[in-house]
This record gives sequence, structure tokens and C-alpha cells, in this order.
Amino acid sequence: PKDHEMLAELFNLVTWRDPNAKIFDPYAGSGTTGHAVLAMNAEDGGHRQVVLVENGDPTNKKLPRDEYTQRLTAERLRRVLSGQWADGKEHPTLPGG
Repeated sequence: PKDHEMLAELFNLVTWRDPNAKIFDPYAGSGTTGHAVLAMNAEDGGHRQVVLVENGDPTNKKLPRDEYTQRLTAERLRRVLSGQWADGKEHPTLPGG
């Protein structure tokens, strides 16, 4: 697992001059990169874009690949954008989409 705040710090190191940077994550997994980019944009008013690619976990026999992406990657980003995280606590909504 990656911490979205740690990723945001790393991305800031390479995008600090370009608030319109494009960030590509070919192994999106749970969507941490997307979460980090949305948080960065909310914090500094940037317009960074993120491209997330997730092919699912081919070893997971319980979830088909497209369902893996919908239940994990996309669901996390929906919750981050809406502020309705699974932990039930109040979280700010983040702009973007």
C-alpha cells in the first residue's frame, strides 16, 4: 500500500513548475496516484491530470478484471471526490473528476 500524501510530495518534486502536468500510472491498483493528484490540485489550485490504467489482478479468481477496477480503483476515486470514505468519518470533498 502507498500513502497518497507521500506520493503527493514526490509528485510535487517533479511537477512544481507545471501545475498542468500529466501523471501516468500504468498500475493504478487502488487509485492512490489519482487520490494524490486530486489532493494536490485541491491544495494548490493546480490542474494536473492523471491517467490511471488498471488491468485487474489476474490471480484473483473471485473478481473479473473489469469488476476489480470498478470495485477498487474507481470506487476509491468516487469516495475521495465525494468525501464519503468507507471509514464513515467526515472528509472534505475534492474537486475534479
